[in-house]
Amino acid sequence: MPGTSVRFCLLVATGFAFASMFPTPAPAQTVSFAPGDFAAGNRAISVALGDFNGDKVQDLAVANEGEDTVAVLLGNGDGTFQPARTFPVSTSPVWVEVGDFNGDRVTDLVVANINSNNVSVLLGNGDGTFQKGLTFAAGTGPDSVVVGDFNGDKIPDLAVANWFSGDVSVLLGNGDGTFQPARTFPSGVNPISPVVGDFNGDGVPDLAVANFGNNNVSLLLGNGDGTFRTALIVADGTPLPNALAVDDFNRDGKLDLAVTSSSSNTVSVLLGNGDATFQAARNFGVGIGPIAVAVGDFNYDRVPDLVVANFSSNNVSMLLGNGDGTFQAAQNFAVGTGPSGVAVGDFDQGAPQSVEVSKKLASDLAVANFNSNSVSVLINRLRHRAPQGPPTGP
Repeated sequence: MPGTSVRFCLLVATGFAFASMFPTPAPAQTVSFAPGDFAAGNRAISVALGDFNGDKVQDLAVANEGEDTVAVLLGNGDGTFQPARTFPVSTSPVWVEVGDFNGDRVTDLVVANINSNNVSVLLGNGDGTFQKGLTFAAGTGPDSVVVGDFNGDKIPDLAVANWFSGDVSVLLGNGDGTFQPARTFPSGVNPISPVVGDFNGDGVPDLAVANFGNNNVSLLLGNGDGTFRTALIVADGTPLPNALAVDDFNRDGKLDLAVTSSSSNTVSVLLGNGDATFQAARNFGVGIGPIAVAVGDFNYDRVPDLVVANFSSNNVSMLLGNGDGTFQAAQNFAVGTGPSGVAVGDFDQGAPQSVEVSKKLASDLAVANFNSNSVSVLINRLRHRAPQGPPTGP
């Protein structure tokens, strides 16, 4: 699939998307955002957050699949961003994440390059610029990457989902910005969007990954030494799953999963039992062609909420959590065309606050727009004055 993004093809493969068949009740609460758009690069497909110049303001990193670059937009602290500066990577970058890979307390970048079968690691200089990318081999068609410590040495490692080889590559970090040769673990057909969590309560990081071609999710339990056990299948029958998020949605101390389905226009929530098994999925309607999902707190009730990027309806769906693993009806917000990646942060934490309003604690959004070559930034208008009653979270 040279020159073509996997996540774009995910939507083509589903045919014409249809409206969700999973009605949800009318929303009990509303949120609102102040939108803005910033140029990123050709086929902006994934976005990640970090402080790249040490000013304690969140910045953006965007993978530009159409020009083989990652763009960095430094934040001004008021919800606006400086013009993008681009840094070359390998062929067809489709996913970007952040970490400190050489232990210098400066944020670095890792990018999955689907058509060069590798990942690029760009070490940060601490001033918003990055060194020339180092490349490390992964499997065939790396489409996404997640950072974790899989062998307990307190050094960041990488787990890379490989679309064409149907496995996950684990690259253990050396702590100097380099990585050991990849070890591969079978996951399923067309894996994408790995997430890290402890799903069986043994204190060891595990992996979950969506298998688009198998209509399920694989769970790879960690052994604590950088290896993983044979994949367990959960969420079997989820139609064309393409993105995952992890959190504790019902506040029982056990990790849960949220899974987007591009063909049914839903996000499915699987409540964890704490023993690497999950309860039956509950489905919630979103927009058309959901392709990315993230967790935030958008109404400051200390309960996890969900946001989903909908490629075909050019919007994001926000689902406010009820704290019991269920969610209110989606509220939709327009963004650019072809939204394909979403990240949650606080982009105006440096903005002046009025004397009546303290620091804002509700989440903002950054959305990578594949077709409009931009990032939409949505600044949450909700500002916290005082808690209403006791905390609702743990």
